[in-house]
Amino acid sequence: MRVPAEIVKTLGLPADVGVLNVVAAIEGRLTGAGAGSRDVRDEIAALRDEISAQREAILSRLPPPADLADPSALAPPANDDANPPSSRPVGVFQIAAAAGGGAFIEDAPPDGQAWFRRDWLDKRAIDPTQCLVIGVKGESMEPTLPDGCSVLVDKTRRRRRADRIFVVTTWEGMVVKRAHKDDGGAWLLASDNPALESLPWPDDAETLGEVRWMGASL
Repeated sequence: MRVPAEIVKTLGLPADVGVLNVVAAIEGRLTGAGAGSRDVRDEIAALRDEISAQREAILSRLPPPADLADPSALAPPANDDANPPSSRPVGVFQIAAAAGGGAFIEDAPPDGQAWFRRDWLDKRAIDPTQCLVIGVKGESMEPTLPDGCSVLVDKTRRRRRADRIFVVTTWEGMVVKRAHKDDGGAWLLASDNPALESLPWPDDAETLGEVRWMGASL
């Protein structure tokens, strides 16, 4: 559900603000100004509850985008006799990108391996030796990246691109967010969850890489 631009502009809110935040802003103005009857405030509260219920229903039905959630990406381990091997390994690290969680140590050994189809990687120009698989914790990127899923991070793709998903290390730790530009051209760390607001992209943030694939489990 998208809020009309005229309402957002009148309230002085960011262009990508969520519906729930708009409702809260309207309610705050009514309450703060002493205007608006109890009936109006009750209607606004009921509207917020209805929007929340609709959002939860939508999220429960939406599948992740097909370009990320491709079940054909994974493969059995390569056969030593295969020439060339039909699958390639990518290191799996038992860390999670969320609102905090620590930085990734580049030279740390992986905790395991995930195998991806060679033709799938080649088609997308993905070099498995420059990738890693980590977990995602939290609901900030739902429904695109569900809580507890695993993602393939391509470390060769660190340049910001609008609407792409990146794993970024900030002062709060490691986060996974969508790159977005506001109306003024400033970069933001955006959440796909409509209930959460976008944050400014920190000047000292380090980009680990772009998310190229998502799996609910490995």
